[in-house]
Amino acid sequence: MKTILNLIGVVEQSITEYNIKKLMETVALLVEEILKVLPQIDEKYMKNINNIFQNTNVALTNKDYLLYQDILEFELKPMLGNIAKN
Repeated sequence: MKTILNLIGVVEQSITEYNIKKLMETVALLVEEILKVLPQIDEKYMKNINNIFQNTNVALTNKDYLLYQDILEFELKPMLGNIAKN
């Protein structure tokens, strides 16, 4: 989980700096890391994770990087915190 949180920080920094190339590279790494931990995550979180992936996909498709950042900050991070507690 620490790697995922670190990558979220890099994504947020890339958005702040409007470094789209670095953003896209980091998003790919972030997705890979999330996919690695999915088998370890309780089934009750899977619907939320799926919704987060759908929403981030829409945000990136629309090049709405601030929405993408908000989804990570206010949806993914808190959920990861809950998962880590369990």
